[in-house]
Amino acid sequence: MAKNAGTKNIIYMATKDGALTAALPMVNGSLIQLFLTNRHVSAYYVGLFSTLVSVITVAGMILCSYLSEKLPKPLKQYQWLYFLQMAVYLAMIPIGYFTLPPMALFLVLSLVTCSITFLSSWSGILGYKIPYMTIPFESYGSYTAVSGAVTGIVGVASSFAFSAVISNNIGGNPYLVCIGISCVLMVVSWYCTYRLKPVNKVYDAPSHNAMTVKKLLEVFRMPLFRKFLVPNTLRGITIGITNSIALIALYMGLTEGQASMLPIICALGYVLASLLFHFLSKYMPLPTVAIIGSVLVFAVISLPHDMPNVFLTVFLIAYVGRVLVDYAIPVMLIRVVPADIAGIYNAGRNILLNLSSTVSVFAVGALLGKISALWLLSACAFAYLIGMIWYMILYKKYMK
Repeated sequence: MAKNAGTKNIIYMATKDGALTAALPMVNGSLIQLFLTNRHVSAYYVGLFSTLVSVITVAGMILCSYLSEKLPKPLKQYQWLYFLQMAVYLAMIPIGYFTLPPMALFLVLSLVTCSITFLSSWSGILGYKIPYMTIPFESYGSYTAVSGAVTGIVGVASSFAFSAVISNNIGGNPYLVCIGISCVLMVVSWYCTYRLKPVNKVYDAPSHNAMTVKKLLEVFRMPLFRKFLVPNTLRGITIGITNSIALIALYMGLTEGQASMLPIICALGYVLASLLFHFLSKYMPLPTVAIIGSVLVFAVISLPHDMPNVFLTVFLIAYVGRVLVDYAIPVMLIRVVPADIAGIYNAGRNILLNLSSTVSVFAVGALLGKISALWLLSACAFAYLIGMIWYMILYKKYMK
């Protein structure tokens, strides 16, 4: 019985992962940025919107960690949180249907998106625990493979659908159609969590190891954490700028329809980077793989004006490089960070990444058009390369 429930859980979890990931561009990603610019919200406020989302993500990581561990029945929490995310997202339908003044749209959309982001942070904190409860240990590898495949396939398919809707102005209000597609995906993600059944009930209890402000400050004072402070901050800068690529694309002459292809490029980038990382990591050390990735990120410096196909191709190369680095660094850190502090160390590292990413997201919105995009793209490229060289030096030191 437990084995049968575990198999069903794998299917539900993988489908949930795929549906939620596919919906994200129209929840708080690049397509929401395009929607705001389409409704005449300035680049400054689009950047401020993305900054607010990043701030809520960081705050949510701390507060929701405490809440998730204090409250009982993690799986029930998880299911309710997905229901609330779906319910709040339904407010996007009238937002997409009515034409609000730019400032009113900015304020209302910020409220809805930040609410979903807060709930998502809460469910994300629980997400580390739910697989232990719902997936049999011997089947975890199968879950990872199935989830990756489903996420890639659904992500590419939905991205093509979003792009086609926007490019062809379907329905005369394409962003409302995209919101409708995302609503369906959010409903699917909630339904899949609703159907999950615990198979390892021993984990269905609070662990009393929540992140608090006091613990976070203790992490930042750790000698090991301080040595990785600069490279982690530099990585956040690059992540923030690449996450703002929709704004940069519009500034460099792409139309909304052409920029709507960016989620497809990101989905393809993950697939290609996964294959490349699997191959390269067999034949060369992880720091070398990450250095190769950081060199590929330099492609962003050559992003052209008014050449959409070349722009998308070059960004694909750079994004593959970014994901290669993102795959390599956690594996490297596992080998140098002691197991007894690994959980809280990674929580602090993710908070630092989000803080520096928040600053760079705001900078893109505030500076784009006032300075050459080349300066922002150069910061994006050099931050990852310098950060990766720093990681490599520290990795070799600690491995010795």
